[in-house]
Amino acid sequence: MIKKGDIVVVTVSKITPYNAECKILEYPEYTGFLHISEVSSAWTKNIHHHIKVGQMRAAKVLNVDEKSKVIEISLRRVSDSEEREAIEAYKNEKGAQKILQAALQKAKSRKKLGPIERKLKKKYGGIFPYLEEVSQNPELIKELPEEIQEIVLEEVQRRFAPKEVKIRTQFKVESYHPEGLLQIKELFKGLEVYYLGGGQYYFDLVAPDYKQGHKELKPILAELEKKAKKLKLNFEYEVLN
Repeated sequence: MIKKGDIVVVTVSKITPYNAECKILEYPEYTGFLHISEVSSAWTKNIHHHIKVGQMRAAKVLNVDEKSKVIEISLRRVSDSEEREAIEAYKNEKGAQKILQAALQKAKSRKKLGPIERKLKKKYGGIFPYLEEVSQNPELIKELPEEIQEIVLEEVQRRFAPKEVKIRTQFKVESYHPEGLLQIKELFKGLEVYYLGGGQYYFDLVAPDYKQGHKELKPILAELEKKAKKLKLNFEYEVLN
């Protein structure tokens, strides 16, 4: 249910000198009312300089009138990053809907998309988040009707590339030995380490997720500490994420 403070994706359908009417894409039963004062944080003399009919934008809900199904919305109260994320999420969800709808048609299933969508939205927040989960754990495909499981799984494997995360560790290494540079090279032998300057270095570990990454990083750091002690190096590190 739509409520005050929500960020919704809209398209501008009508513009007058002092306001605009918008379609609320996720909630088609509502109409959005946008006053000229809520279009931009800058002074707006001509509303047409900021929006145009057919434009897709993200807006913040200011007020909801359930009786008339009209909501007051604002563009200026949505940051650039919030707008990008909201529009991307909307497009991703529409794409995910098409995947399931196409699968139902291909399988000639009598099942309807609506009940499946409501179930997945309640459990995962939407079809797209569910398909992302399936890409990591194919067993979850069993949440769908049996006749479309194989079709959807093939599509997920084709479209959803495995995600990767990068965990950066920063090192500070000091040596008072004449051959200190060689000692530091020996310390980091086998690792792709980059020099930052001032005795500081960094190393990036790439993993499927942060949990796995930190698990893999732990023995690497333990081995570095052991080698640094043996080489009599002053050694400190900080895992940055």
